Amino acid sequence: MSSKDKFIAQRLVDMTQKLFANETLAEQGFIKAESYLNAILIKDPSNIAAYLLAAKIFQFKIDHSHSRKDKNRIIVDAIQTLQQALTLDANNLQIKVLLAEFNFALQNYDLAFQYASQALSLGPSEQALVIKADCLVYKKDFPNALGLYVEAEKQDHLNNTLLAKKAYCLLHLGKYNAALEAADASLKYSPTFAFAKSLKKEITATAKKNKVNLAGVNS
Repeated sequence: MSSKDKFIAQRLVDMTQKLFANETLAEQGFIKAESYLNAILIKDPSNIAAYLLAAKIFQFKIDHSHSRKDKNRIIVDAIQTLQQALTLDANNLQIKVLLAEFNFALQNYDLAFQYASQALSLGPSEQALVIKADCLVYKKDFPNALGLYVEAEKQDHLNNTLLAKKAYCLLHLGKYNAALEAADASLKYSPTFAFAKSLKKEITATAKKNKVNLAGVNS
């Protein structure tokens, strides 16, 4: 491959990344990003940055698909693309995390756990810790899931979703006061967070059913 092709591919990568600079990608920008990506992979099929951008495009497609069948088809395509990227860079932490995310979305929890574990062997990743914990929750392994959420929280202690997930585990471990505290902390950062609001009601009701007094809650 010529140095000119590599230069053009990198320039296209830079242009595509600019399209993703905003939190939302307009439909027109998405079409342009996809065309750039195709051009990149023609010019430089070993460009890892292009595969990472492809993952964003797949996620955009998933978010804008209305049927479960279409979403699953796109997820399968995303996994196949990222597995191809993995043949070019077997120790890429980002690719491992993305493979964990997409496999989790496809309910391949064992594979998601495996890829997240591999990612963590390459370096720290809050996202990989959360994926591992989420997989354990689906297996009802609440003690180990809680440990991973606590570890992830050290990297992002203001994450209201993490706090709610901690509360969920604590609830299922029968630690109602700690669960309530975590749910309240989640709602402090996001007062309208439906998951945390629902959890708080469930914690209160379950504690009452089990005749456990909650700190700061009247019997």
